[in-house]
Amino acid sequence: MTSVGLLCGGARTILTTLALRVGYIPLTEDDPNFKAERTREESKGFTKCLCLTCAPEEAKALIERIQQMNRSNFNAFLKNPYTFEKDPSIVTMIRKRKKQSHKGSCGLPEHLAFDLIQHLSYRFEIFYYDFLGPLAEFPPAVFFGINKAKIIVDSFNQMRAGVFHDTSLLDKLIGGQCFEGQIACLNQAITNWMGGELYQHHLIYMAELNRFIEAEGQRVRDEMAEKYIILQAKAEASRQAIQLAKEVAAAEEKSRKAEARATERLRVAEDRAKEKAMIAAERAAERQHVAEQKKATKALEKARRKAEQVA
Repeated sequence: MTSVGLLCGGARTILTTLALRVGYIPLTEDDPNFKAERTREESKGFTKCLCLTCAPEEAKALIERIQQMNRSNFNAFLKNPYTFEKDPSIVTMIRKRKKQSHKGSCGLPEHLAFDLIQHLSYRFEIFYYDFLGPLAEFPPAVFFGINKAKIIVDSFNQMRAGVFHDTSLLDKLIGGQCFEGQIACLNQAITNWMGGELYQHHLIYMAELNRFIEAEGQRVRDEMAEKYIILQAKAEASRQAIQLAKEVAAAEEKSRKAEARATERLRVAEDRAKEKAMIAAERAAERQHVAEQKKATKALEKARRKAEQVA
């Protein structure tokens, strides 16, 4: 947390004092070291502290107007930034940057991912105490804890693609190593874990599962192929039955039409025969009538002649 004093030329503040004395800058007023230092300075009659924690509103006002500061108004600005009106013509341009975040993936089951997280944390703890000794000032989790281990495991697939070890990605994920050899230690920890019984059992299980899935898939494919052949045969039989039915229907229709034509021809022939018979009968009757007329005429002629002879 930056203090107003640090921004404005190095003026003394509680935060700078604590940063030099205890090695860190308190973030809130509730920090015990902050409270103790403020009480001490007040008892000694120190001037009022101008740090961001002690005067947050004044610090905010100063930051908003800091571009208006110059040599002539520097001290007045520090004493009371509210006496200066904010110049609306001064605009801070902020370029929006798209954060290129790494998108990792982890194909490990949840229980394996958890075990690897714990393993990385444990191996770093051993590395840490070997590096700094058993009396290190801070616990290992300050530099590498569960959260960073989880970040690594969340990109397990990318770091260990086949036989490739992406140590540069490992370094990037944890924000760089805090101690020399840390990346190598974590990389070796992952390698050792992958060679362990738990992960190897997982690989065997996955291989068996894949074989089962492949065998089951082959069985299903064979069943589907067999069903397809049966369905194809049924479809072919259905097509043949339909074709046969069409052919039978066509033959029956052809036979019916032929029979109808034959019946029609027979009827026409019979009609013609009847007509011929009627014509023949009419002609015979006419010939007979003519013959009878001739005979009657001859008889009359004969009778007339005979009568003439008698007279």
